[in-house]
Amino acid sequence: MRFQHPCIQITDTWQKNNIAMYSAMHALSYQSPFPTPGIGIKYVWQGEEIYTMHGRTYAVNNGSCLTMNTGQIFTVEIEQTNEAVKGMCFYVDEALLQEVNLYHTQDKLPDDIKGTQTTDNICEKIFPASDVLSVYIKNYVSLQRLAESEAADSSDFFYGLALQLLLSQHMLRREMLQIKALRYTTREELYRRLDIARQIMEASRGATLSIAEVAASACLSQYHFIRSFRQLYGISPYQYHLQKRLGYAGEQLSSDMPLSEIAHAAGFPDAHSFSRAFKKVYGTTPASIKKKKEQRIFAVKDL
Repeated sequence: MRFQHPCIQITDTWQKNNIAMYSAMHALSYQSPFPTPGIGIKYVWQGEEIYTMHGRTYAVNNGSCLTMNTGQIFTVEIEQTNEAVKGMCFYVDEALLQEVNLYHTQDKLPDDIKGTQTTDNICEKIFPASDVLSVYIKNYVSLQRLAESEAADSSDFFYGLALQLLLSQHMLRREMLQIKALRYTTREELYRRLDIARQIMEASRGATLSIAEVAASACLSQYHFIRSFRQLYGISPYQYHLQKRLGYAGEQLSSDMPLSEIAHAAGFPDAHSFSRAFKKVYGTTPASIKKKKEQRIFAVKDL
């Protein structure tokens, strides 16, 4: 078996190229010696795996998943960690994908994207934990981990996986329609670049960023980047990143950290500028929220 590895367990196979594998590793540096045998899906629910394809880097973590086309060569890195990084790798045969797209997908799509094709070349990107594909895999993982439950039939599972992959790709293509471009290939490439920029901002919630540098990282001019980002996400890159920083800071308000440290952790120069930005978005100050959370904690302790 070409997938043999002491930390990898094949949990499901069906027909030729439909494969499910579970892994739990404390460190890894690996380059695939052969092209992927089908459409690949990499899912991680504990820790983080870093994939590289075509010179692009993808961080898969927190219940997100990465999709890749058939025939890809990739590298994956896992930094040394005490707690094992746990994930699943799936390969879906293109023939199964085409069959599901033909007979099972179209009646589940919104009217404005019925008839679109997604099996020739899927969009390679990270899908968040809230995406239908990630949720489907999460449910499969939960079922596998319940000792008293019996896993779904392999054919049913892979049909469902193919269906959710296609639905996710169809919805992605509908999102791409927000970008104004004459050719679909131009729209798809622009979407990929904007998604790279979005990931950079997601990963930099604790720092201020130069919009010009983010645009350059996505190989776009600053003007083109700001205009296209707003078309796709309905918000400017600056406001998007600010919301992520404020959300990150909000998560820390229940901790013992003082407001000044929370402000610095979210990339604000001081507590005053943080409080002003927070109140403008949420209508209340972080100090009042922190006080209410502390009061709840004390109330629970008194019980």
